[in-house]
Amino acid sequence: MNISKLQIGKEYKNYKVLCSELGEPIKSGKSKILQLEQFKNHFSYEKKGNKFVISKVFDLPAQSNAKVKGRKLDKHTDLVRSLILDELNNSDNDGHLFITANQLLKSVDMINTNYTYAKRKLLRFAKYIDMGLDEVQEFFTTSDSMLKRSIESALNSLQNESLIIWNSALTVCKADLETLTYNDLGEVQLDVTETYNEFEEVNSEAKLLNSKGKFIHRKATEEEAKLIVTERKRLLKTVYKCDNVQEVFRKNKQDEFYQELRSILMEKANIYFFYNSYEITFTEEYVNEEWNEMMEYQINRLKGNVDIREIVNDSVINKLQANSLRRHKKALITDTSKKSIAAASRINMRMKDTYAENQNRLSELLIYNKAISIFNDMEEVNVQS
Repeated sequence: MNISKLQIGKEYKNYKVLCSELGEPIKSGKSKILQLEQFKNHFSYEKKGNKFVISKVFDLPAQSNAKVKGRKLDKHTDLVRSLILDELNNSDNDGHLFITANQLLKSVDMINTNYTYAKRKLLRFAKYIDMGLDEVQEFFTTSDSMLKRSIESALNSLQNESLIIWNSALTVCKADLETLTYNDLGEVQLDVTETYNEFEEVNSEAKLLNSKGKFIHRKATEEEAKLIVTERKRLLKTVYKCDNVQEVFRKNKQDEFYQELRSILMEKANIYFFYNSYEITFTEEYVNEEWNEMMEYQINRLKGNVDIREIVNDSVINKLQANSLRRHKKALITDTSKKSIAAASRINMRMKDTYAENQNRLSELLIYNKAISIFNDMEEVNVQS
């Protein structure tokens, strides 16, 4: 978005003229509403009929001039870094934060609460928004990758400044109880009952054999991590004939793959499921000092007009939408005759006229930090309707 030409008091005839001045695409419906909200992160305006009158232009740091201790940073990375710093400064964990990847992304406004919920119930979500499952899976595959790079780039920035030390930590959900029936790792055995709803979503209920207990979430031990990586590779190589997990997704076999892996881990080690977390160690004194400097910068340079969370959220949405449009354009000029069946299918999906628009809809539902919760509406979806 180019706001360099905006002037206080300047009048624009209508929405299309304003977009032309900003170098922004013309949108409609919910996309237009979202875009107008995003404009407010950069400037304020008054409406006079169809006209837009600029009342204030916010003083944002230039894209190429964001610096940390003399080093240039990408603007987006710098802002995410600031929000992570804020999260650390406000935590009460005595210099040690153990947080899931999705929790960290949510805390810095890079996703909303719908994101994790929809990801767990892909089939129901696809039905809810009346979109192909392949397009929904495409969104999560591409967004997960982009979000991971973004958050870890900011973490690396903080680590390079010696403000933190971080690492990605494998986390397990498993039973914590008195052992009765033992498994291969000498832990209590669980019995898993699985049922499927009308969307073929699995509902697993784990019960302790001859006992009662609870599940805990914690960092995986070295032995547990080795078991997970060993069994995952064995399944990939011998059962699914894939070199990596991405190939499983391209073959649309991810549900079967993860369910089989889950059953194996439950049987061998009572691991109900596993996921990635971030383990961050920091010195509270130095983090607080850096945080105070950051707040002073915002007050003096940004004049208190800018909500960093809104800008980060806006940036994520713009990146995702730009990437989906780029994939669509690339697909249109790609020859699929020499591609594998799975690759050709993916390219054909991206060729559709509705592809970029549907990906934009998903970012509005799953990323936009003011999106309405879809929890209740999703649960009421009827497969017969």
